[in-house]
Amino acid sequence: MKKLNQFLSKSLLTHSERTLIKARLLNLEGKTDEAKELLLPHKPTNKFLQAQKENVLSSIYDKLSSYQSAAVCNQKAINLYHELSDNEGLFVSYLNLCINYSRLSLEELFEYNWQKAHDYIKTIENQNSLIRAKVSYLSKVGRFKDALEIIQKITRGSSEYNNKTAFLNLEADILFRLEYYNEALEIYSSLVKNNKTLTRFRIHYEYQVTSAIKTNNKLKAIAEDFPKQSEYFYLWNSLIYLQDGDPEIAHQSWLELVKANPDKYLPEFRYKDIGDYHCHFSQFYQYLKSKNSDISLNPFKKGSNTYKFVNILKYSQTPLRKEVIIEQLWDVPYSPEFDARFYKVVERVKKNSNINVIMRNSTYHIQEKASKYL
Repeated sequence: MKKLNQFLSKSLLTHSERTLIKARLLNLEGKTDEAKELLLPHKPTNKFLQAQKENVLSSIYDKLSSYQSAAVCNQKAINLYHELSDNEGLFVSYLNLCINYSRLSLEELFEYNWQKAHDYIKTIENQNSLIRAKVSYLSKVGRFKDALEIIQKITRGSSEYNNKTAFLNLEADILFRLEYYNEALEIYSSLVKNNKTLTRFRIHYEYQVTSAIKTNNKLKAIAEDFPKQSEYFYLWNSLIYLQDGDPEIAHQSWLELVKANPDKYLPEFRYKDIGDYHCHFSQFYQYLKSKNSDISLNPFKKGSNTYKFVNILKYSQTPLRKEVIIEQLWDVPYSPEFDARFYKVVERVKKNSNINVIMRNSTYHIQEKASKYL
């Protein structure tokens, strides 16, 4: 970033060059909306700068989780680089395009563009970047051990490779999906100290989720500087609301992901790809759901408040806040006036059944009491 600023200060730059560099800087600083507003109306003066504009826009859209828009930009860049016979530009754009299609779960297009990028390999770093794209795809389709074996040949076999943060982040992500939490947390603990990388927000989210699962603690609140419309903000935000017992608001946050990338995210906190069944969100969601053990039988009279209370928590997949339970139990907007009635219901359930009502982190869940004969 320092070199870009120094380059920007030179007086011999054209208006197009200056605009492109400024947009790159804004993107690196996480100011994606400003970078996009600067670039969209800009019309570069030659084909190479037009291609560069599309490359920068693709990076911006990628950070905004708009993978279809990113793919369109990369395809435009490819067309321009073909006209220019620019092999370096072709490698970068085909590589980025195959990553876009991987994230959109379009296997044939991923494989096609991955092979096209392979045709333009010139350096070891080109090869490593392509390997990283393949490893990401293997992880996405659930081939975690294959993916780990390939990436560790680079991360543990040599210290001579660039973009170490991205490689190590991917390795940690695969370790987490394999439930090797100690090894994953060791890498994340190192990566989270670096606050200048483009992937720092993803790393911070994954670090906090890994730490919460490993230590059996509450997931921490989202940092103030976290981009509010990013993929990882919505993931983290959904988990916070699920953890705090408000699944309705959690699902509203989740639906922003469904809207942004329907090829990856499905309603009701579901994913399209098998590899994502083991991702950070899915594992923490399962961790929350595990707190609500299955109650085989509701022992109370049907229609009574105690019966309704047990059913609300029995069929809720995660613990719920008192306010949410009150709204469902009496079908009214929450009011503190209902608190006393709520606590009486809780006491009746505890006293007159084999059900434990457990309150933790301001949320409620239920469990069957262990038999005294076991």
